[in-house]
Amino acid sequence: MFFWGRMLINSFSHKSSPIKPMPTVDLVIRALTPTATPWTVLEPMRSSTMAVTSTQGQIIPTQTPWVITATPEPTPEITPTPWYENMVIPSVPGIAVKPDREHDLTVIARLSYYYPPYAYLDPAYEINCDKNSDGSLECEHMASGEKVFDYVGEACACPPEYPFGTVFQIMDGFYTCRDRGGAIQRVDENLIWLDMLYPYMPGYVNWGYETEVKIWLP
Repeated sequence: MFFWGRMLINSFSHKSSPIKPMPTVDLVIRALTPTATPWTVLEPMRSSTMAVTSTQGQIIPTQTPWVITATPEPTPEITPTPWYENMVIPSVPGIAVKPDREHDLTVIARLSYYYPPYAYLDPAYEINCDKNSDGSLECEHMASGEKVFDYVGEACACPPEYPFGTVFQIMDGFYTCRDRGGAIQRVDENLIWLDMLYPYMPGYVNWGYETEVKIWLP
């Protein structure tokens, strides 16, 4: 950074009064900087004065401070992180806690899976989400009001005849009912539909696979 200036000071004599009159200063200050950093140029600074005191032949100036400020940069736009970006997906689903008592019911269930974040990638999966009043997707919460983020591999959607908190043993895993679904209903007297919250079907079974499940009512 370089500064240049021009200072014209009226001459005066030391033979008269010990306190000399303040000289007039004609001062121009420029800030010259590399183009990489924009700076505000302070000019002109006209007719600035310097108080000069003579003490035994010494001249002591009192300077008026000045400041060069940088031009503020615009605030960068921050893109919010999607709610599902850091979601933990267990390697093995069915991680709900097994109740410490005998089960209440046994029934045959037809199995499927759902994973709401898929709706942001493919409209075919929007069926797994609700819609807000403005038409945007609401995939973050289940029908129980709990967040999808916290229960991947632990929760399932079950028919409305089973209250939230009902536990189902599906094959070797346990799932807690925390959600509903339009197609997740009782199919007939001996068959219900269960939808597991997971990115794919667990184990080596296909979508629509039917198996016996044990039920613990809350």
